[in-house]
Amino acid sequence: MADVPYPYITERNLTLGFDQILYYINEVTNSWASNMIIIGIFIVIMFGVYNRNARGDYLEAFAISGFVTFIVSILFWVAGFVSWVTIGMTFTIMVVGFVGLLFEKRK
Repeated sequence: MADVPYPYITERNLTLGFDQILYYINEVTNSWASNMIIIGIFIVIMFGVYNRNARGDYLEAFAISGFVTFIVSILFWVAGFVSWVTIGMTFTIMVVGFVGLLFEKRK
């Protein structure tokens, strides 16, 4: 086998569960994979909520997706996939969304 800077996937015991694959992906990508999954979840939920009704309230979609992303990042943190920095970033996004909703002027 060639000398590579990351371990091969065959070195993991994949019979322990799907999380071993996620641990391997995080190890190879220096934890960028889990952050990209969280960003993807945020974008999909935001555009889904934005397009679900005719008025398309961007601030409402931002607040809802921020909340859901924060919950997902906490679950990822419990599993050991993300760090406190990611938790802090998603918490900040959630707070900004809710503060924006509080001070929004409805027509």
